[in-house]
Amino acid sequence: MLFNSYEAFEPHELALMRAILEEACKRKGWSTTGLEAQKIARELVDWYQFGIKDRAQLEKMLQPIMAGHDDNKSDQSK
Repeated sequence: MLFNSYEAFEPHELALMRAILEEACKRKGWSTTGLEAQKIARELVDWYQFGIKDRAQLEKMLQPIMAGHDDNKSDQSK
């Protein structure tokens, strides 16, 4: 699939990705501006640009990434 990484997202697309990001951060107790959130946001954008636009599918794809982080903010404890 060919996509242009310079295409702008529509407001509803940004809102969808932001809602998924905020929910993931809330479940983990992370700030939406922290390093973990940035990693998750990058994945969401990449997947969306690749053509994965279904909310349930995006959330399911996040599960292994989220499971790879513990709940005590490992990046901040080092």
